[in-house]
Amino acid sequence: MKTIKSITISLLILLFLTSCSSVFSGGFTGKLMEDKGGLDDSSNTPLVGATVFIYTDEGLRNNDYNRAITDGTKPSNATSTTTTNDNGQFSVSKIIWKTNSPAFGKTADKINLYLIVYKSGFGINGFNKNSNSISITSDSTNESSYTESFKRTEKVSTITFNLANVANNGENINDTLLVKLTDLEAINCNISKTSSSNTFSVSYKNDDSVTPKIKIKSYTIQSENGNSTWIKCDDNGGSFNPIEKYIQTAADSQSIDLYAKQTEFSYPTITGRLANSTNSSTDGNIGTPDDDGIVIEYYVGEKSIGRATTTTSQIANDRVKHGVFTITPDSSEKWTITSYEGKYAPIPMITLKKGDKKKKISGYTTQSNTIDVGDITIP
Repeated sequence: MKTIKSITISLLILLFLTSCSSVFSGGFTGKLMEDKGGLDDSSNTPLVGATVFIYTDEGLRNNDYNRAITDGTKPSNATSTTTTNDNGQFSVSKIIWKTNSPAFGKTADKINLYLIVYKSGFGINGFNKNSNSISITSDSTNESSYTESFKRTEKVSTITFNLANVANNGENINDTLLVKLTDLEAINCNISKTSSSNTFSVSYKNDDSVTPKIKIKSYTIQSENGNSTWIKCDDNGGSFNPIEKYIQTAADSQSIDLYAKQTEFSYPTITGRLANSTNSSTDGNIGTPDDDGIVIEYYVGEKSIGRATTTTSQIANDRVKHGVFTITPDSSEKWTITSYEGKYAPIPMITLKKGDKKKKISGYTTQSNTIDVGDITIP
């Protein structure tokens, strides 16, 4: 009988306690700043893009924080999560909690909140926690109830690798550049990949105790279809050797040029003058009409890739030059060379034909898109 009575009393007490619990909610806004170390807060700047994890339980917050700073584990027990805007501000429209003992009776309550703030380059592994608990009241937006500044412990710079054409004064090449992480060595810094194929984030201590730099051991060049007509080289067109580049710690971003040279080329345009006849010594012209109206063909191997008919051109004082020609080759014709020394590739031997007579043209490089052979004779 006593046991039944004891159980009954316990159930009544439990029912009484349960029936007295109340649910409350409230909004919350705050602002996060970067502590610039000035004499006052006037030099601080907004902490943009920081992730804010909000907790109603300090123990859960501390457990998540300890895991985060130990191994970088993302907090998982937050009541709510938000992100700071360009002014460093953040807001949560509603935080819900339940209590058996409201601070202001059944109509209102207050609660303490605890934060974890994540921003790469700040705190340990990017994580900080708020210095003091934050008190908010129910049925209120609690605007501007919290502001805190955090010091940067690491600086993060964005490094973009540009592919530069060694044969054209380092002009950027549009082929996608893939830099393998395994081919980059971080010295006094850490490197992480971004969403871009050729951009990396480099983080390092925010002080002058170290000099961050990266060693580029190798890189691959690949276009969208998986192939590329470019090969890597040094800035003089020679074989690529690993290079070290210092990180410009005063800049938030920088570009590093990696050089490449082409392996696929279009054939050059050929200009010149057919000079089979003897120059006239009486009229001041160069050549004679015998050199005009002659078809000259442009051959590579046994294939004709262009032709032109010689003509005259005006030079000065009503004087003319006979036998002038410009041969533009078929643009679809390409030639490749897998490797070569220097910035410019040697052009394969070209043959100019007049009828069945031939003239071989050699010794030129791709430094120019046009070859001027000057005065030539084709017997």
